[in-house]
Amino acid sequence: MRPTVSTVMDKLYASLLDDGSDATPAFACLGRACKVLAVASYLASYNPPSTDLHYFGVTSRSTRKRARRSNPTQSDRPAGPAAFSLDRLYAIATAIAIPPLSLSFALDAAVGDLLAAGLIQSDHPKGTSAAPSKFRTCLTESEAVAMADLTGCPLSNFLFTV
Repeated sequence: MRPTVSTVMDKLYASLLDDGSDATPAFACLGRACKVLAVASYLASYNPPSTDLHYFGVTSRSTRKRARRSNPTQSDRPAGPAAFSLDRLYAIATAIAIPPLSLSFALDAAVGDLLAAGLIQSDHPKGTSAAPSKFRTCLTESEAVAMADLTGCPLSNFLFTV
């Protein structure tokens, strides 16, 4: 049985009131797809898009003609959470998830759950009827590390550092 948004929000609120000594993370009740997408949203917000192929791409030596190396600098790393597209979020999530996530309606529902729980936010203006095209993470680094530990995705292997 999947938790409802109200259950997740109640646990989030309870964790804010708690001193955190023996409390389990409030996001422990989220489904696996939500957790993987939340970790992917953190990576998409804090890794420059130019590093995606390096961290998440699969290359075949037989088809690759010439590898181009880019040397990212400190200016490539966003100062705060940068906006990312839904396609980029799905690509990163499918690359880090073991076993792989299936690209289906469940991922769209998981994005809706993350929006409702306040773990990601949309970057489109209020009052527009179009679907949001860009998102930002609301996770802190410690929350992302804890969520990555729950999913088995080692965050340090995928996070861009200079």
